[in-house]
Amino acid sequence: MLLKDTVNYYAKYNFLFKKYLSDLDELDPDKILEKQNDLFRSLLKKAKRSKFYQLHYSNYGVDLNRIKTIEDIKELPTIDKQLIKNNVDQLWVGGAIKFKGYTSGTSGSPLLVYRSLKSIIKEQAYVW
Repeated sequence: MLLKDTVNYYAKYNFLFKKYLSDLDELDPDKILEKQNDLFRSLLKKAKRSKFYQLHYSNYGVDLNRIKTIEDIKELPTIDKQLIKNNVDQLWVGGAIKFKGYTSGTSGSPLLVYRSLKSIIKEQAYVW
C-alpha cells in the first residue's frame, strides 16, 4: 500500500469513525425516528445560517421555525442540482477549513460540494 493510500485510509477510519459507527450500532429501533428528527432539526439550524437558504426559503414564504419534524420536509421547496451549482459559494456555513468534494457526475457533470472533516468521517461511518 502506498503512503498516500495509508494516510487516506487512517484519515477516514480512525477513532472518530469508530465512535460514530458505535453510536449508530447502539440505536434502539424505536429511537431511530427521534434521532432522524434531531438530525433534521440540526440541519435546518445550519441552513438558517446560509445566505442561500435564507433567500431561497424566504422567496417561497417558508418559515424554518415552523419545520419541526422530518414529516415537515414536504413544506420545503425542491432544490435541484443546477440551483446548487449556481450558488455553491453561498451554501457553506462551516468554519474556515473546508475540503472540496465532487459528486460522481452520473447525472451529467460532477457537482462541487464543500465538506468538513467531521462530515467526511460521519459519511464514512454511515457508509460502513
